[in-house]
Amino acid sequence: MSEGDNVLQQCLNINNAYKIKHEELKEVFNAYKELKINKNLSCSEIEIILHELVLSMEKKIISKEKFNVMLDEQKQIMDEFNDINREINKLYPDF
Repeated sequence: MSEGDNVLQQCLNINNAYKIKHEELKEVFNAYKELKINKNLSCSEIEIILHELVLSMEKKIISKEKFNVMLDEQKQIMDEFNDINREINKLYPDF
C-alpha cells in the first residue's frame, strides 16, 4: 500500500468514526428530547430513563480524561500539520 493510499484510508476511517459518533450524539439528544416531551413523568420515571440511557451509552461515551487526551493529540496533529504546510509552501510557493 502506498503512502497516499495509507493516508486516504486513514481519512476514510476518521470520516466513518465521525459519522458513528454523530449518530450516537443524535441518539443521546433524542433521548433527552423525549424527556422534555413527556412532561408528565415523575422524578422516579425520569431517573429510570436516565439510568437506562447511561447504561446504553456507557461504552459509547468517552471519559473526560480520554477526551482531554484526544484534544491534546488533535492539537499536536494540527501543530504538525501546520508545520508541514509551511514547509510545503516554502518548497512550492506558487502552489
